[in-house]
Amino acid sequence: MRGELPLSDRVVVLIILVVIIFSDILQGVIFGFFIAIILLAMNYLKLSVIKIETNASAPANNVNRGFETHELLDKESNRFDYLVLDFHHVSQHAISAIVTFSKLAQLSERVGFHDIISSLDDDSIKELVKHRFFTFADLT
Repeated sequence: MRGELPLSDRVVVLIILVVIIFSDILQGVIFGFFIAIILLAMNYLKLSVIKIETNASAPANNVNRGFETHELLDKESNRFDYLVLDFHHVSQHAISAIVTFSKLAQLSERVGFHDIISSLDDDSIKELVKHRFFTFADLT
């Protein structure tokens, strides 16, 4: 049913009511607040961060390749040139994530791979520019 609470939430509400009955309302509210934080953290830990992970050794299509091409793919499969970050399923992110992205940009320059950003909102792009995530080639 749409309006039905999950079992964990119903149990918390019952425990809060018991605390209110045997104590007072303030302690019940404080207890409920802390339990809600714990449940939120537990649910947050269950989220999958990586949706798809692939490398060059996985076939990108069903093209028949020659022996030399397969050898080259096997040899280069541990090297990657691009890191794709798709934010399609991300609703918000903290400034600490933006700072981490700027460190990622420094790493990509040092190691020699490219970062590709997809589906990022305008405010987040402005923050990434502010923290020098993007490097622009000299166009002159």
